[in-house]
Amino acid sequence: MRWGRAKDGRGTSHSRTPTRRLRAWAVVGMAGGLVLALLGGASSAAGAATSASVDQAVTAEANWIVSSQLADGAIPEAPGYPPSAFVTTYVSNYAVLGLARAAMVTGNQSYVEAAWKELDFYYRHEEPYTGYETDFNVPLPAGVGAQSTGKYDSTDAYAAMFLLAAYETVKAAGDTIPAADNWVVTAASNAFHALMTTQQPDGLFYGTPTYDAVMAMDNAEDYGGLLAAANLFAVAGDSTLEGQAVLAAQELEAAIQLRLWNPQTQSFNGGVGEDDVSWSSDPATTAYPDAVENAWRLFTWAPTESIYGVVLWGLDQSGQSAQATQDALAMWSSASSLGEPWPVTTGALGELIVAETGGLDLSLPASPQASAASLATSDPASLVNVNVGSNIYNTDTPAAAAPFGMVEFGPGSVGNPVGNYNLGTDTRGFTLTDLPGAQCPIFGDVPLLPYSGSLPSDPGAASDSLLNGQGTPGSYSAVAGGVLVDLAATTRTGIMKMTFPAGQPAQLVVKAGDSLNGNSGATVTVDSPTLVTGSATSGDLCGESQVHYTVYFALEVDPSTPAASTSVYQASGQGAGAVLSWGTPSSSLTVRVKAGISYVSVANAEDNLAAEDPGWSESSVASATQAQWNALLSRVQVKGGTPAEQVELYSELYHVLLTPETFSDANGQYLGFDGQVHTEPSGQVQYADFASWDWQIAKMNLLAMLYPGHTQQFVQSLINDGEQGGWLPDWSVANSYTGMMEGDPADVLLADAAAWGDLTSTEQQQALQLAVKGATQSQNGSDLGQSWYYERYYGGQFLSTGYVAGYTSLSEQLAMDDWAIYELCAVTSG
Repeated sequence: MRWGRAKDGRGTSHSRTPTRRLRAWAVVGMAGGLVLALLGGASSAAGAATSASVDQAVTAEANWIVSSQLADGAIPEAPGYPPSAFVTTYVSNYAVLGLARAAMVTGNQSYVEAAWKELDFYYRHEEPYTGYETDFNVPLPAGVGAQSTGKYDSTDAYAAMFLLAAYETVKAAGDTIPAADNWVVTAASNAFHALMTTQQPDGLFYGTPTYDAVMAMDNAEDYGGLLAAANLFAVAGDSTLEGQAVLAAQELEAAIQLRLWNPQTQSFNGGVGEDDVSWSSDPATTAYPDAVENAWRLFTWAPTESIYGVVLWGLDQSGQSAQATQDALAMWSSASSLGEPWPVTTGALGELIVAETGGLDLSLPASPQASAASLATSDPASLVNVNVGSNIYNTDTPAAAAPFGMVEFGPGSVGNPVGNYNLGTDTRGFTLTDLPGAQCPIFGDVPLLPYSGSLPSDPGAASDSLLNGQGTPGSYSAVAGGVLVDLAATTRTGIMKMTFPAGQPAQLVVKAGDSLNGNSGATVTVDSPTLVTGSATSGDLCGESQVHYTVYFALEVDPSTPAASTSVYQASGQGAGAVLSWGTPSSSLTVRVKAGISYVSVANAEDNLAAEDPGWSESSVASATQAQWNALLSRVQVKGGTPAEQVELYSELYHVLLTPETFSDANGQYLGFDGQVHTEPSGQVQYADFASWDWQIAKMNLLAMLYPGHTQQFVQSLINDGEQGGWLPDWSVANSYTGMMEGDPADVLLADAAAWGDLTSTEQQQALQLAVKGATQSQNGSDLGQSWYYERYYGGQFLSTGYVAGYTSLSEQLAMDDWAIYELCAVTSG
């Protein structure tokens, strides 16, 4: 089901309503409850006769939908199906589209009411803004189809189709949104933002944020969704979202024409489904592929799968619609022998008629849009795609996190020791810590696994499928094994809302001893039905066995829903954990838990919770943290550029601001490189996890330029590390050296910050003394950092000869480090 835009015979795109108004007629067809109503026309007597034959089905089938619709808005699949067998996914949106168009043609407002109800049902049950097809587990008649299993499909197609259906309903309601149906604006905003997460730097849209395949039909449908969004937001009076949708639509129109059409092969690049049907067309008459040819090929390949029907915004409206309709009728006549049970408008053929008779009558709104500059800067957090780099082959995370936060609350995958997810894989739980960008496993501590159903004999081995995941700066939501999970984070805490389904045991597994690299120690204690505390000791980054840390946690349960029962399946060591249970709810059950962490003590973890999140609202936490992100992201103001480029810019800046991570607690305490507890003065934060070698070329300069206050504290943290451990770290994890990278890159970071004027005179002197020490003093067994760490491998040889024999890159790095010390000295001496 893909929407496109028509071109006239001169190859000019229609960006406004066609000047030649076509006679209105309507079609309502059904494929498993699919209803399509059309506005189009025929320019010949044959076309008129054809449209009349289709008109006969409109009222009967629209009335069937109205009479069969359940009280909550659900539409049964078709006559003969049980009432619990609903139409699913964007098939229901075609039903809405049909009802809305039938209302516009016939004036029957009962069709509009039915459309609102079905949109609401879809919004509440199928989450159109994520692309996840909810598994209703509906019983089907014997011998009909296959049992629904649920699947993750295309975020862009689901979101775009919802926007199209929603705006057509708004049009049918006279370009108004009744107060009782104002939720549709929120739903449309969600769908629009989900759609925008799939736009790539080249201007085209991919199926999901992490799926880099271009589907030309999807992009045609996405274009229609963007136009619908622009018009809907215009009606709602949201000029910011309206303007974003307009800019995205304009960019996508150009990208389709410039990037998908291949003049050498005279075809459109891109597949349409599992069989990768090729596309062919004449760009002089239409910007999109030949729907007639491809629909027939797809229909004969999978006659019961309307999901593969081709829906485009049609061929040239100057006369081809009548012939297209006749072709479709001929196809249906031939297809009837295949057992197609419904009228001409069924399934792929019905969708084809939508495509070939003009499709939607939609254009950009006439109201003024916000400027590109204001669009980019009014809410930059909304432009962030947190999924960048978070699929199973990469090392970033879509977790809920505050800027430079200690907590990164998000999914931890099964069988992937570094990155997070492609959705559809399994999760061992939602972990409280992460180190974005690390190429080796580290952190991933204390997974919290909501579980609906009977746990295995070893609860620590339990896992859930992860579907429907989406994140924004400060929040993350997903469906884990049937449990709807909403996460939000402050700097040192996280909050989780779990919505358990009825009829299955509702449980939470607290996996204290399940860190990414395993655990040399772990503890868990169930203090009460509303409090679980413990610790996890891990480390061993990239084979460096000397790296170690202990994170302490306090998990609080909302007192209004204390655990009905608790158990500790292992009190300490690798695999330690506990289970909280709320029995088997007879209806949907919502439970909230909060977690605070500390690298000092359980008491400090509890204090962090009290200081940063005394309430029980994940939405309030998410809003407050998003405001923090906006404050930092808006330091970069952009004017112009495309929406995709703005998303790319703010997404990359967002990822830059995830590290270093806060290491001191709300009371200022932190564990130093000397193993002792230190306390920062009020207003000062100790940071950890400096990947200095990776930062030395660009990141530190960017931070120093945009965030001088933070940079001053970053450098003071490095100075603290050097003074407490004896030597500057090359890459720190928690309060451990790692010895991971060559050279002495901390010197470069210190010089960068000093060059930007971010250091006090005292800090300049401290930094210079530590840098000179590392460059001029050869270490031996009595003065190694934490008894094993060398600040400069081969430092003595380089000091005496100016190079390290056999190690060209190390020699170059150390030369750069010494140059940085020279620059630091120049700044310090004035």
